[in-house]
Amino acid sequence: MMDRLRDWFSQYNSFFSKAKLHQISRKIAELGRFNCLFSDSNFLIAYNDHRDDDEFNYVLRECPCGEDDTTRNVAVVAINHTTDNESWVEMEAG
Repeated sequence: MMDRLRDWFSQYNSFFSKAKLHQISRKIAELGRFNCLFSDSNFLIAYNDHRDDDEFNYVLRECPCGEDDTTRNVAVVAINHTTDNESWVEMEAG
């Protein structure tokens, strides 16, 4: 799978093509349950198969970073909720 991604994306000089990632992920999911995360350190894309109870959930957070009290918005993606005091959102299939 990673070889296919590398070959395809090196041709187009672009890491993310939502349609291509979805196409490859659906092809892999035909072989069995498949949830995965793709990232190039700037973007995070999740593929959620949605066949069993192992669906991805996410929560958005504002986190402090550095000593200058700046904050960053982040998303936490998990199969199981890691906290009880936040509003986790179940991701749609695909």
